[in-house]
Amino acid sequence: MRIVAALMMLALLPLAAMTDEVAAQKPGAEAKALASQAYKASRAGRKDEALALFAKAIALGQLKGTDLASARNGRAVILTELGRRPEAIAEMTLAIAAAPKQPFYYGNRARIYRTMKMPAKAAADFTRVIELSAKPGASDYFDRCQVQAEAKARAKAIGDCEKALVLRPNYGRATKLLAKLKAGS
Repeated sequence: MRIVAALMMLALLPLAAMTDEVAAQKPGAEAKALASQAYKASRAGRKDEALALFAKAIALGQLKGTDLASARNGRAVILTELGRRPEAIAEMTLAIAAAPKQPFYYGNRARIYRTMKMPAKAAADFTRVIELSAKPGASDYFDRCQVQAEAKARAKAIGDCEKALVLRPNYGRATKLLAKLKAGS
């Protein structure tokens, strides 16, 4: 769970790095400053405050594209940490709507689906990650391999593990899962 949250927080780094002085000079400055404060509150463990700040930043209607997606992602991270996964899925869906060509957000939603034991939905989102990525990596195929295995789609899982191993021949986790899959377990 911590890995999912850490990965999802990466999308917030551009907002967190923005200073109040720089934010005040740009369109949407107020919303971006609030999102930056939300990120800081989240990092400090003040989850309720962070959720409220992200909501306020979004409600201003100033955030667009990846800035809006990043704020939605921030809310999803916190909601996931609080165990409120259906709400987190809703936020990630809105993040995807704001930045539909960004594979990162599909991957985050897929990871939440996976924690909710919804491998078919997770696999569909991991497929979008692969489709949208300029150069899909071994971990992209391995992520999908794992959910395919959980969905009992053995042949698809084997294919994805093999693709992961072509891209990274010494990928230990993929090697182990592929051996399990081929052994029929």
